Amino acid sequence: MSKYTTMPRGFSAVEILLVVAVIALLGFLGWRAYEAMQAQSDEASKTSQSSNPPEVKESDDLKDAEEFVSATDVESELDTSEIDAALAE
Repeated sequence: MSKYTTMPRGFSAVEILLVVAVIALLGFLGWRAYEAMQAQSDEASKTSQSSNPPEVKESDDLKDAEEFVSATDVESELDTSEIDAALAE
């Protein structure tokens, strides 16, 4: 072998572009998964916040409490099966 024979060294431009494309694709998929988890978390926090009544410390807070009570659908959240069973005995 001659000392002037060149051996391929390093990466070609195509290989580098493929690596960058794979990293970009993985980053995009991770970002989308993160956004989906955040949206799901936001929806869960909205649901849990709506079930907690507002704290009334002053007379100005009564309006918020009244709106909460008016917006609460008691009949849909009420489970009367235990009461019905106790009354049937």
